[in-house]
Amino acid sequence: MPYLMKYRALLVGNADSGKSTILLACARDAISLRFEDTFNPVPLYVSIGSWLESPTQSMTSWLCQQTGLEKGLIEDLITSGQAMLLLDGLDQLNLPHKEDKRIVFMSSLEHYLD
Repeated sequence: MPYLMKYRALLVGNADSGKSTILLACARDAISLRFEDTFNPVPLYVSIGSWLESPTQSMTSWLCQQTGLEKGLIEDLITSGQAMLLLDGLDQLNLPHKEDKRIVFMSSLEHYLD
């Protein structure tokens, strides 16, 4: 799984098609690999739906709130490439709003990771 550190992937499918189950399996496998070798990334599984509660907060603050990790640790994991962000529920952002929250979230995430 170390090759995933360099790439981004998006799981797509209908509701209840197993996307979350696959993502949780990836998290489980990534945890096992991290225990075997600390070179492997730290999986951070987060539900994107929670982002709707305060979409204007920074990505770091949101990730801290969702994972329970300290800001410095989150920043270190992201900047060093040691974080494997497993973000679940992008389809949950498709709610009736003036703007498509999926696009806003993905733009915020892209800016944060660059």
